[in-house]
Amino acid sequence: MSYGSGFLKLMRSSDALETMIKKGFHEEFILLTVMALRARRTPCPITKLEIGECHLGDIGEYNLTDRKYRTAKKNLEMWQIATFKATKAGTVGKLIDSSIYDINVNTSDEQSDERPTNDRRTGDEQTDDKQECFKNVKNEKNDIAPVAPAPQKTNLDYKSWPSLPSEKILKEWTELRRSKKAKISQTVIDKLGKELVLASQLGYSVDQCFEMIIYKSWTGFEAAWMQNTNVIPIKQPTSQQIGGYQIKPFPTVAQQ
Repeated sequence: MSYGSGFLKLMRSSDALETMIKKGFHEEFILLTVMALRARRTPCPITKLEIGECHLGDIGEYNLTDRKYRTAKKNLEMWQIATFKATKAGTVGKLIDSSIYDINVNTSDEQSDERPTNDRRTGDEQTDDKQECFKNVKNEKNDIAPVAPAPQKTNLDYKSWPSLPSEKILKEWTELRRSKKAKISQTVIDKLGKELVLASQLGYSVDQCFEMIIYKSWTGFEAAWMQNTNVIPIKQPTSQQIGGYQIKPFPTVAQQ
């Protein structure tokens, strides 16, 4: 992305900058630097950005993960250095403190001294300003992409499963696999389905199996594992051996 012309000042005497570097807040410094480079020095009627504002949709290109990006935003807001808001055009950040970066904002007095008013400007000057705004619009639209690409939707077939678990349990299982970087492919679904069928023949429900998978943080699953837990099957198997597994008897409850 083009940052345009002009300059900004990094304040050498900033205690906040020294603290940020010494404490290892590197992601916050990266985000703040990108914002300082992009921040508007004057309002733009085309992008609707005010002084100090910029779009941040492509921040993932700076090797900031979703989590680090959220943490950096939270800290900059907490330190009252910047604010952030969600818009239809993506996230807009705004610098509200110049103790670290001074973006050399054009005040109304400076604008009056440095250049003629709109009424006195030539057509070429006004055209140049509009072209700059339109240029920013094109760039900012390209910035609307999410920080991290959303996972592609896949059409997985669950017909090999005896039944689907509850929505809550299925969501927790999906999050468990994601946290362990274990992909959910059709092969995984089919393999798991075979074991769920065997587990159901042993008397265990699909929900019981998934609850134990989540509790134990298993990425794999075998029906035999359920018999090594304290989970009581919801129904009694009809035979003593299913799919090569020896059926354990139901636990008995002592009579009072």
